[in-house]
Amino acid sequence: MEPYAKAAIPLLAGLMAAACATHLPSVDSPTRAAAPRPSESADGPSVGAEFLRLHRQVFRSYPTNPTFLADGERFWFAAGPAGRRQVVLVDPRAGTAQPLLDVPRTREALAAAGAELEGPGLPLEEFEWLDEEETHALLTVPGGLYVLDLGTYEARPAPDSLRLARDLAAPRPLRGGLFLHSPPIREVPSPDDRWLATIHEGDLWLRSATSPDSVRLTSDAVPDYSWDLEGARWSPDGRYLAAYRVDRRDVPAIPLVAWTESGTPVEWYPYSMVGEPIPRHELYVFDTHDGTRVRAELGEGDEPYIPLAGWHDEGRELYVFRMNRLMDRFTLLAVEPTSGKSSVVLDETSETFLWGLPFLHGYTRELHEQKIAVPLPGDRLLWTSDRDGIRRLYLYAADGTLLRTLTPDSLLVRRVEAVNEDDGWAYFVASNPRASDPYRLSLYRVGLDGGAPAKLLEAADIVDVRLTRSGDFLTLSRADMDLPPRMELRRSDGTLVRTLWAAEMPLLDEVGWTPPEPFEATAADGVTEIHGLLIRPTHFDPERRYPVIEHIYAGPQTTHRPVSLAYRDLWINQWLAEHGFVVVVIDGRGTPGRGKAFQDVVHGRFGQFEIEDHAAALRQAAASRPYMNLERVGIYGHSWGGYFATRALLTHPELYRVAVALAPAVDLSRMRVPAEAFMGCLPETCPEAYAAGDNTALAHALEGRLLMMHGSHDTHIPFAEPMRMVDALRRAGKPYDLLVFPGANHISFLFDLYPFFRTRDYFVEHLRPEAPPESGADGR
Repeated sequence: MEPYAKAAIPLLAGLMAAACATHLPSVDSPTRAAAPRPSESADGPSVGAEFLRLHRQVFRSYPTNPTFLADGERFWFAAGPAGRRQVVLVDPRAGTAQPLLDVPRTREALAAAGAELEGPGLPLEEFEWLDEEETHALLTVPGGLYVLDLGTYEARPAPDSLRLARDLAAPRPLRGGLFLHSPPIREVPSPDDRWLATIHEGDLWLRSATSPDSVRLTSDAVPDYSWDLEGARWSPDGRYLAAYRVDRRDVPAIPLVAWTESGTPVEWYPYSMVGEPIPRHELYVFDTHDGTRVRAELGEGDEPYIPLAGWHDEGRELYVFRMNRLMDRFTLLAVEPTSGKSSVVLDETSETFLWGLPFLHGYTRELHEQKIAVPLPGDRLLWTSDRDGIRRLYLYAADGTLLRTLTPDSLLVRRVEAVNEDDGWAYFVASNPRASDPYRLSLYRVGLDGGAPAKLLEAADIVDVRLTRSGDFLTLSRADMDLPPRMELRRSDGTLVRTLWAAEMPLLDEVGWTPPEPFEATAADGVTEIHGLLIRPTHFDPERRYPVIEHIYAGPQTTHRPVSLAYRDLWINQWLAEHGFVVVVIDGRGTPGRGKAFQDVVHGRFGQFEIEDHAAALRQAAASRPYMNLERVGIYGHSWGGYFATRALLTHPELYRVAVALAPAVDLSRMRVPAEAFMGCLPETCPEAYAAGDNTALAHALEGRLLMMHGSHDTHIPFAEPMRMVDALRRAGKPYDLLVFPGANHISFLFDLYPFFRTRDYFVEHLRPEAPPESGADGR
């Protein structure tokens, strides 16, 4: 019997998350009551505080992703600052974008229905259609849920039946994500939205979206060996559900101590360091029509990473990635859902790592966004690969036969954005590593049946490209250093139809802000070109000598330089510069975006070359800029950036005098498993290579000033790590400073301004910049 064939649910189109909400968290969202406001620190007004407010003002008004209506062409989105958020209906064919709600009438209707609305405008939190005729909407405002008749503008509190239907249909959180700061793993709705795959006491169930009914699928869960829905996928017809049983029985755990709570309770959190046991996943396919299941036969090798790549459009096959622990062997398998038998579609090997982080447990969303394999109708699939030394896009037959290479070796494909299968176009974002700015992005489309890619537009930052159902129009968000963030409607050939939203940033003109200065340098190898960015105060005087602060990350999975006005770090660093510094950000070798050889420098050498590159670039930049005072250089970074900030102080004390390490990694041999792929070996097979990346072994070399900040509930880099650094410094007789955030996780303590104020204070105290003039940003 088909368990989910019983009922239908009302049309509830949920408001999607804002495009940059996780990428660009607000810097003034405190996690503690004592956190300072954006305009002041514990010591009083902050110079340049408007740059801290700028991020909040812009990105709290950022538009949501488009929600398409039933015709697949028209869509709506919400945009605008808090208290004035508006829902906009866009008709691409008519070229119109009109407000869906009359704000004064909506406010009046809500007030008459009992809503208490503070401030001007409409403090709208969610908007949902309640009928296909688009005459009634469900509005969520602070403290209430209301039904609005858009014809009469009469509102009433949502009835209990509607609240219940809404609660039943909404996917519920099942467990936390990989880290304490990660989004939760939620129930997975079926394609027809009638059922949700869920977990109860470790077992897999189907929960009705319209009633209290549930159907049990498993009954064999035991502690630490149970069912999980992260990465689970339904087949297109809703018959099959692919899900995992996960064995965590051998996974180590770290203690999280609640130091500020009565009795100081301890929670044990699963955590695997390099070389330690990791979760083991078993993939099963459930036939929800008859309640049977089969285990996918994925081969005899020891490949712990088996994320799903997607279903064939007819549900005949399930595509599964298989990656070994060191990530140098990579296979795409096709699994037959009724038998579980698999066949190899594509197989790649490398002398170094393949992809890296997206294949780790817990990174399902990142892997999905990459669209490495895209199944297409007609038994074809798109495939993205680095095998030619640069990431290119290929078209394959479903049996693994290469049909054609779609992109030239002059383009580095960053990600596939969309596919118009009817017209035969693939849309992708790419850069040109041979260009003067090798990181600059362009949106292209290429014909699946051949032809050169066509450039549609160019920008420093391009995100969230979406096609309408017909494929005639697309929406995207983009930004640049001289172009505020905006959302645009374009034709499929790239022609601009209209700008749907653009950030208002009058402050930049008011304070005379100028964009940062890009620069080029030669890496420590004397050959390779690397790129950096100089951020100067708005009251910059070329006759002065400015202490220099480097903001570093240097992790091998991402670039770090802000490339557009949409980057939060740009405004944090501009604020820091306002206190009398020149702030520098550098992307050295070992990072992505420049081709495989450029990134592969890190392979087996993590921690051994990065600071050499950054130090060389700083010296070259200062050689032609006498206002940069290299006798007073500080450095700061978070996570791997904290590791490298500490390492800079220890390995180049003649250049770096002060370091602030936020949530720093400390010892390569005790890092999380992501380091394994970049090292190309496990600690037991290459202990010397891992030992070369141990900062505690260099504690005796500390000459400058070091401040470490860490949250006690960090599940990314355990609190034990800075404690090991503290112990090493104590044994070496070296002074240090430590700031602990009780209860804070790896990211949360950056969501308020306190760590940034303390970072500023540390640099002001120990690098002694000249006082900014009276005309400074806050008049002080």
